[in-house]
Amino acid sequence: LSGTVPASLYHKTTLTYLAVGTNRLIGQIPYDIGFTLPNIQTLILQGNHFHGQIPASLGNATNIQVLDHRDNSFQGTIPSFGNLPNLTELNLGMNQLEAGDWSFLSSLANCSQLVLLCLDRNILKGELPVSTGNLPRSLQVLLLRENQISGTIPPEIEHLKNLTRLYMENNLLAGNLPDSIGNLPNLFVLSLSQNKLSGQVPSSIGNLNKLSELYLQENNFSGLIPRALGYCKNLETLNLSCNGFTGSIPKELFTLTLLSEGLDLSHNELSGEIPLEIGGLINLDVLNISNNQLSGTIPSALGSCVHLGSLHMEGNLLHGKIPESFISLKGISEMDLSRNYLSGEVPEFFELFSSMMLLNLSFNNLEGPVPT
Repeated sequence: LSGTVPASLYHKTTLTYLAVGTNRLIGQIPYDIGFTLPNIQTLILQGNHFHGQIPASLGNATNIQVLDHRDNSFQGTIPSFGNLPNLTELNLGMNQLEAGDWSFLSSLANCSQLVLLCLDRNILKGELPVSTGNLPRSLQVLLLRENQISGTIPPEIEHLKNLTRLYMENNLLAGNLPDSIGNLPNLFVLSLSQNKLSGQVPSSIGNLNKLSELYLQENNFSGLIPRALGYCKNLETLNLSCNGFTGSIPKELFTLTLLSEGLDLSHNELSGEIPLEIGGLINLDVLNISNNQLSGTIPSALGSCVHLGSLHMEGNLLHGKIPESFISLKGISEMDLSRNYLSGEVPEFFELFSSMMLLNLSFNNLEGPVPT
């Protein structure tokens, strides 16, 4: 559907549900919509070309439960919605909205039934206020990604005990990851990648025993990878790449038998040998430990990771032969062992790897014939 929404539709006083999402509608939302649709409970405008400001009068439509304006061209500051006691979902992501003095966030403390708050991919800017911790305890999903938000993560975020998904990646957040992050017992996804966070990752992160996905890549973290991550037994994805982690890879990571989507420790300053316990990652699809300072030989135990589809170990100090146990990795599609000190011959059984799309063995000390 294209064109504008007929003005008469905004004056149906008995209307409780209005959904015109995912069309090609244009125009502005009437400034008095909160008064002309006094009984509205669900208002879905997402995925159109609406522009202008989000009417402040929506804050007077006290029956609203779902407000979805995602993926439009709304501008200006976000109005207060603190007078909407029944609000459960507020989705304003993918617009051009600004935070102003962030007072709208403080007002949401009154929305005691709020479950989902999506403000991602706007231009909120400024420092994340302490009032973030005053959001309703009912909140389960908080999306703040891609907003140029600066400052530190307020420790008060620990008050959001029911939070299951926290997405704050691709901002300008700096400082330490607060210890209080470990006080979010229901957290399922924590995504803080592409920020400027620094210091050590607190060991309290091991308290997040429901955590399935952890993304901390592309920050300035340093120090040792916390062994406490071994307590996060439900982790399926762990990405710590592109930081300044030092020391050896803690063997506790290899007790995470549910790791299946990926383990990425690349582009750090990790040293020492690869622990033999790596063979415990029997469900892992993607392993990337490239561009570190890892030494020693490639452990034969790696051949036990029979579900590996991608193996990147390039840019280390590894020596010795390519293990015969690799014959078990028949489903692998990418293998990069380049820029090491590997010796011996290229295994003939690589010929049998029908799924292989990338094999990089360059810049080593390999010799002998290349398998036909």
